[in-house]
Amino acid sequence: ERGLQGRIIVKSMSIVEINEEIGINSAAGCMGMQPTPLPRNLLSTSDHDQDSRFLFKNRTFLSVEREVSSTGSLSSQYSGDSDSRSVNWNSFSDDDEIDPEDKPGPNSKVYYTAKEMLTTERTFVKALTLLDKDFRQAVLSANRAHDKPVLAEETLNTILSNVGSLRILNSGLLSQLEDRLATWNLNPKIGDIILSIAPFLKMYTEYIGNFEKALNLLEESCKKNKLFDELVKEFEAHPIRGSLPLSSYLLEPAQRIPRYKLLLQDYLKRLPEDSDDRANSEKALVLISKVAVHVNESMRQVDNFKKLMEVQKKLTGDGGINLISPSRKLLLEGELLKYSRKEIQPRMFFLFTDLLIYASAIPPANSMYKVIKRIPLHGMKVIDLDDPEVKHGLQIISTSKSFRLGTTTKEEKMQWMQALNDALAEYKASVQSRERYISSSTDDLDGELCNGATKAIKPVEPLGHLAPPWLPDNCVSMCMMCSVRFTVTRRRHHCRACGKEFCSACSSYLAALKYQDYKMDRVCQKCYDTLTELETDGRADKYTTTRKQMTIRSPTKPKPKPAVLEVKARERNCEISGYLEVKKRNWKKQWLEVAEFALYVFGKHEDVSSKRSISLPGYAVIYPVPDSKNRSKFCLSHPGTGSLLFKADSEDVAMKWVKVLQNAVRLKSTTDSD
Repeated sequence: ERGLQGRIIVKSMSIVEINEEIGINSAAGCMGMQPTPLPRNLLSTSDHDQDSRFLFKNRTFLSVEREVSSTGSLSSQYSGDSDSRSVNWNSFSDDDEIDPEDKPGPNSKVYYTAKEMLTTERTFVKALTLLDKDFRQAVLSANRAHDKPVLAEETLNTILSNVGSLRILNSGLLSQLEDRLATWNLNPKIGDIILSIAPFLKMYTEYIGNFEKALNLLEESCKKNKLFDELVKEFEAHPIRGSLPLSSYLLEPAQRIPRYKLLLQDYLKRLPEDSDDRANSEKALVLISKVAVHVNESMRQVDNFKKLMEVQKKLTGDGGINLISPSRKLLLEGELLKYSRKEIQPRMFFLFTDLLIYASAIPPANSMYKVIKRIPLHGMKVIDLDDPEVKHGLQIISTSKSFRLGTTTKEEKMQWMQALNDALAEYKASVQSRERYISSSTDDLDGELCNGATKAIKPVEPLGHLAPPWLPDNCVSMCMMCSVRFTVTRRRHHCRACGKEFCSACSSYLAALKYQDYKMDRVCQKCYDTLTELETDGRADKYTTTRKQMTIRSPTKPKPKPAVLEVKARERNCEISGYLEVKKRNWKKQWLEVAEFALYVFGKHEDVSSKRSISLPGYAVIYPVPDSKNRSKFCLSHPGTGSLLFKADSEDVAMKWVKVLQNAVRLKSTTDSD
């Protein structure tokens, strides 16, 4: 049989099926010859080529149908789901195995890489045909069937862009690849084909440039036009289209150029160094890579557009928010704790390249958010917040709104601070770039940009130009100027210029502040004096000159305090500080500091004067407290003045306080004890 010329059929069959096939061929009778099974070496498998017609896995075998022609040759048909190929029967012996590296035959790795390009190209052309012919025809037919067009032809052309030109281009490429693969033994190369078409791949940049607009227009048309929406859904639901959304087919051309690059790189890896197709393939790869760079950048813009659309769908309020802008990118989003004047509020924050938005969740699903404030990055500052009441805190100061934020972990805090600082730096750089361009084009005589130096942004006067973060009510218990304590009848007031808290007498002034569009508002005496001084020196804004004192009754000032109590909380180097519960009659949470062998007691950690000062030498530290199972309690006792009982949040915190106090009563500092 090896002396006869013929072709083999490759079939996928089980052991039982191959025996039945042999029996059928035998019963058919081929000139009285008994069928001979293929050599076992042809039934080998390989991990190299999954697509091979000759190499199979999972109990798959080969069979041969033979027909003897009148000339005595052995002929057969290649049975498969794609093109036919021939193998010379004489090339096989009982000990031969098909080598996947055979060149230039169809068993080589180079062939199967080219085959993969052909297969993917065939699928891609089908997708282009579906868009350019099937979908276009469906819309035009629907327009003819209704009095009013389902979709204007101009809108349809905008959605499909130049997909018709791409279909013609890629249909020509597909035809050339099919012809080349059919005659691979005679001309085993595809680099020349790809090189000839590579210059025309720039047509894809037009499609990708219009892609964002096309998706947006498709979505808007489906929302506004019920008939068109039903047409699209019916078109997508057709079984022949795999129930894929129309947007998936629109995305295919945007992904094709990177696919060409990967396939050609794989083809070059498998191509022998001495191949005459290498030069053309390398030239084609250079051209495709240039187009791919532009495509990848466009795809990044498309991805950013999708993210902006997703965020915009989540947000409501703010007069119909529109986030879509070519220069805007979403940098970070997440839930943070916003510390307002009287409460802690969970808020969803969205950071963009030019904007910071925070919103509140809308129950019950909490998947939608109501916009509370849009804050531009211009003039914004980010400060690491050192406040015992704000865990892992940071502070946002801007021209329109300032506030304190808390995060759940230190890592999350650092992530937000890094993202905010990077966004601010990039924003300032873009502003400087615009100012440099304007200055260089309008004022060449000043020489401000000599040798390419960057013009600095004009400094902004902080007072009255930036919205101050208001100090929360739970951070201070007294007027931050005269130290009078706030009560139910003696209310606290925030200065709109510095954000601190004062009594009515110390904040009985009005000033026009720039961040409030020069609206007259309450300020403290110190800020009023500063603004007045700026006005006198001619350094104030021309719109901030109108100020007047409020006509209110000033309350009686408290008596002056001893000098030892005129100390501010958290302004000195302390051995230890923090909130403890102190019991005299009842338990009360207070801020305590140990400094210079004295214990200072404050109402809150932002108070400007101490309520009490205790000289620690002569006191005894009692720990643990007798008759108490709570090891977070400790006591300071003095024979003449009595004792004070303290309670910490935990035993570890109590131990730290006890150690510092024991050193202080012995006139030893913590550093000396170490």
